[in-house]
Amino acid sequence: MCEPSEKNNHVTILDSPELLPEAMQAALTPVQTVSDSPIGESKTSGFLGIFGGKKFRPFNDRYWIGDEIGTGGMGLVYLGLDLQLQRQVAIKVIREDRKQSKLNEHRFLREARIASRLRHPGILGIHDFSVDTSGSAYIIMDLIEGKTMEQAIRESFDQDSNRLTLITAFLQVCQAISFAHSNGVVHRDLKPANIMVGDYGMATVLDWGLAKVISSDGFLDIESNEENEGPCLQAKVHEWSASSNPIANTLFGTVMGTPHYFSPEQARGQVVDYRADVFSLGGILCHILTGSPPFSGDKLVDVYQQSVSGDISYALGQLDRCGAPIPIVQLAKRCLDPNIDSRPKSAIFLVEVLRDYFESGQRRAEEELVRFFELSLDLFCIANTQGYFCRLNDNFTRALGYTTKELTSQPFIEFVHPDDRPETLSELSRLAMGEPAIQFKNRYRHRDGHYIWLEWTARAIISEGMIYAVARDISERVRFESEKIRMESERLRLSEIVDSASDAIIRKDLNGVIESWNNGAERLLGYTAEEMIGNNIHRIIPIERLDEEDWILERIRQGESIEHFETVRIHKSGELIELSVSVRPNQGPSGSINGSWKIARRITKLGEGRS
Repeated sequence: MCEPSEKNNHVTILDSPELLPEAMQAALTPVQTVSDSPIGESKTSGFLGIFGGKKFRPFNDRYWIGDEIGTGGMGLVYLGLDLQLQRQVAIKVIREDRKQSKLNEHRFLREARIASRLRHPGILGIHDFSVDTSGSAYIIMDLIEGKTMEQAIRESFDQDSNRLTLITAFLQVCQAISFAHSNGVVHRDLKPANIMVGDYGMATVLDWGLAKVISSDGFLDIESNEENEGPCLQAKVHEWSASSNPIANTLFGTVMGTPHYFSPEQARGQVVDYRADVFSLGGILCHILTGSPPFSGDKLVDVYQQSVSGDISYALGQLDRCGAPIPIVQLAKRCLDPNIDSRPKSAIFLVEVLRDYFESGQRRAEEELVRFFELSLDLFCIANTQGYFCRLNDNFTRALGYTTKELTSQPFIEFVHPDDRPETLSELSRLAMGEPAIQFKNRYRHRDGHYIWLEWTARAIISEGMIYAVARDISERVRFESEKIRMESERLRLSEIVDSASDAIIRKDLNGVIESWNNGAERLLGYTAEEMIGNNIHRIIPIERLDEEDWILERIRQGESIEHFETVRIHKSGELIELSVSVRPNQGPSGSINGSWKIARRITKLGEGRS
């Protein structure tokens, strides 16, 4: 934990390795710079211990102190080592320019007294506090690693997924402040810079230096010994820029707090209660949603004047345009109400609203999942990476004939056709490595013993150990494709037979347009397939015999065949050739007649060779 730094106005991020008990002794092996006295004797002030590349010197009998890691308005924060508990801590020491004032020392130690009363995961833990022999007050605190919420907002603004993460962290902040309010404590300086977002998204509220304890009836707790601020319109605010001096962002004197986030009543120096914290929480939520605090400006005095007047018109406009979920925007607006009586009475209200929002979102997601499961026309399932179905929609039982219990009680590979199991296991291995399965096909056994074809699309969530998959029964499609392949094969085989036949074999539609012309037709009539396909059969019929073709087509339309009909046709050379023709109807896939096949051979007379 540390205070806002003068250099960068955010908590220094530490990257120290975790302390191990067995490493502590070696870490603190003294390096002699003055004498050979062992640690713990009076001469240890001249020794340095080195741990993890960082140097430490004795602070007192129990703690050693290292480098400065943060600066605040009242104190300096250092990295420390707790020799007794063998862990790293943060040591906050009152600033030299503050230690001469008893009031400042009281405020400094009062932070430790108040924070130590609030034992909550979201509130900085206090281990010890006192005044050393030189008159310097100090506090021993948890060492929190991570980044401030201010830095997190700046780094992740405009990213919806990160904004949701920050809202989740904000809920943790509200829970911590709700706990403080339920114990009679008002923080009075809530802002993103005083919130640490640590590893794993855990949020911790820091800096309770301006906190105040009130009794249940709203008056000051007599043990706090806090001076009564009282209403004051002459706040001590100078013409600082908003970025020139971060320490000045927290004002000491008549008005205490941070103008960018504090409530109008706090800006006016009036006695405040939990609703001042509620306003500041609304300001933090506004910053998360819009990227800006509720009050802003180039000069701090301008920011202060906005907070005094309670002018939140700019913030409301930004919230309306931020695109965040409406319930969250409405919560921010309600908390930022300048009228104290219209504001929620404590942070408990924010916790309830945020919990309802997240729980309702989870319920909606679950309901949508159930609806998708039950209404999808496909087979939808969730399986684990151990090879068992965890959840199936009703389409699975309808398609395979098994009960849900039968399908989930044994590995799903048992239902896969033996020939498809090696490829299925290979696909599962790829899923386990994070690769999606796209249109993967295998056969599943039906309860009655036959197999159906399924086409899968699936993805594994490795961190959950789960596979989400959707399948479609493609058995009809597979049969159709197989039949199509079979028919194509037969067509090719028939085409080979037709082309090798010595007779002329011609296919034409019901209008007499030629659709196929084999090699025998080319030899018999002299025309190539390229010359005849697409032309009408009339091209080879003498004019005086055209009525024969009309008669033939009429018989074909009626489904009749014509056997060994003798006629005359015209060779490409112009020669008239006597032919014996047989004609049969051709049926399409639907069974309807769509044309005819004509087989022709030349009539040979006695003494002539057959052509």
